[in-house]
Amino acid sequence: TTGTRGSVSTGFIPAKWVMRFRDLDCLYDTEGKIFNPAELYMRNPETEPFFGIEPFVKAELDNEVTKPLLRLLGVREKQTDVNKVIDRLRSLSRVQINERLLQEVLKWYSVLEKIVFHADKETIVNINEIFKNEQLIYSSEGNWEVSSDVFIFESEEYPEAPTVYPSTQDYLLWNKLGVINHPTEDLIISW
Repeated sequence: TTGTRGSVSTGFIPAKWVMRFRDLDCLYDTEGKIFNPAELYMRNPETEPFFGIEPFVKAELDNEVTKPLLRLLGVREKQTDVNKVIDRLRSLSRVQINERLLQEVLKWYSVLEKIVFHADKETIVNINEIFKNEQLIYSSEGNWEVSSDVFIFESEEYPEAPTVYPSTQDYLLWNKLGVINHPTEDLIISW
């Protein structure tokens, strides 16, 4: 009525059919099951640690041509909350570990290793704090330890000191979590 005009910023508005497909189970995962787009992941370096654990878009549908559409549909391309992995380790730390469960523990350490590689500093600090306060490191002796009570490698001077499980000794994860390479005299005395 005043004759003035102004622009309104609405951001990107997707087509109505895109909005409709966001709410439908319409995409296949790598195992041929159908999912809602928001329940699936696209493959990229950040989500790769979760491949085989979380559902991913079928490989034929996940390529550079279709990625813009997958993004519009709400397919995830960022890693899930690391607490999901830590919760699985917590669950495993409460049960007797047999050979099958040991493989499960090792799998989750491998996933955590990949997450830590791509994580920002704040995430690493949070993970470090959790491992400092909770017994989530499975040792070669078959016990669960906090990061300050276990070492990466054995020491000739203190052979009874607990070490991380042997097949995980080369993981960079342990250094990021504050696990020390070898026990020192000062640490043994402080125990």
